[in-house]
Amino acid sequence: MIETRCHTSMFFIVGMCMLVVFGNAHPTWALSWPMSSHGPDSLFAIDKSKQVLLYFRKNNVSQQLDLVKKIPCATGKVNGDKFREGDMKTPEGIYFIQGKKEQGLNFGLYGDLAFVLNFPNPVDQAKGKTGHGIWLHGRGKPIKPHETRGCVALNNHDIKTFQSEVQINTTPVIIGHTISLNNDVPAHESISEQLIQATTTWAQAWDNKASRFFSFYDPHFFSKSFFEHKQGLFQRYAWIDVVIDDIKCIEGQEYCVTYFKQLYKAPGFTSEGIKRLYWKADDAGGWKIIGSEWFSTPTGLENVYVNKITTQIVEWVEYWKRSWEQGNIEEYMTCYTHNAVQGGIHGKRSIAEHKNNLIKQGKKPTRILMENPVVRLQNDGARVRFTQYYQAENGYADKGIKTLVLKRIDENHWRIISETWKRLDP
Repeated sequence: MIETRCHTSMFFIVGMCMLVVFGNAHPTWALSWPMSSHGPDSLFAIDKSKQVLLYFRKNNVSQQLDLVKKIPCATGKVNGDKFREGDMKTPEGIYFIQGKKEQGLNFGLYGDLAFVLNFPNPVDQAKGKTGHGIWLHGRGKPIKPHETRGCVALNNHDIKTFQSEVQINTTPVIIGHTISLNNDVPAHESISEQLIQATTTWAQAWDNKASRFFSFYDPHFFSKSFFEHKQGLFQRYAWIDVVIDDIKCIEGQEYCVTYFKQLYKAPGFTSEGIKRLYWKADDAGGWKIIGSEWFSTPTGLENVYVNKITTQIVEWVEYWKRSWEQGNIEEYMTCYTHNAVQGGIHGKRSIAEHKNNLIKQGKKPTRILMENPVVRLQNDGARVRFTQYYQAENGYADKGIKTLVLKRIDENHWRIISETWKRLDP
């Protein structure tokens, strides 16, 4: 795992921000990389003490990371973790490649390829670290140990070999004083499983607009306005849908990161991209979110979302059908909007009167079958079409195509705006 060895630290809250102040020296990261099946597909690890870059790639058979390459690199002129802009130190921690530069580079300093890191990450910012522009880049001349102003430099021909390997926003770069391999797989699997489960539960709470959602965040690291903003969204939106997929985890002693694809939908609003959550163990042995990052990008989760909502809608339509089949008019009418239209009947009250009259006439259904439902999402509602088989107490039977136009009311409920029926020949 990623082990952080540091001097005793003290925490001071300044205004609404968390500033982490360490003792007499800045912490030094000693990394021990976990061979976890929940880890990334590939990653870079920088060993500052040996001035080497290690490149790992997931083995498709074992689902663990294999060391693929070990090549020389150069880091900052000054030893230790970066804390201030211009201190000539290379930062230490868990970072991600969030951009690529191939044009307009000073070839002597950067070669012709550079990958941009997300320094300072949320944990760095909480600690009060300053600086920017930390890259993993090439060099127009042979590199020398400890020669950069804080970046990680590779020989130009070496960095070119990774051009097709890097995935923007999802390829991690671990930077530490030392890197060592740890074969304690069960322990790392346990940590990863806890964090992946915590991430899943966090997303479910968000999806349900549950108050538990706020308990995942450490209030020392998030401002009052953050919580007020989220609570405001819960009140503003009738429903929120959150779909996450492909959760990966990087474990650390000081902090851990889960990152995943995310699709978020609310009435009139949609966003999708990559979300990262930074986690820290609390005193009770649980995990709290101490930082997050969001990058808007296509994720391919739309089909996953459609399948999820389709299943939900079909279950709701089954409830509507069962209410009428059982002759429970009160329950049945909760499925309609006030101004709903059913064939030539307008208004919820008129529909209820019509259904009650059918029951009085002995035409209460004894069996309703719904086959081949097709759901089409539209704006903040949906259209459902299916083949319906109908039998009544008096022996009447028919078959036809029913179409329901639905309006979404809240997380799990819909209302029928209009209902049409087209009889099919026997």
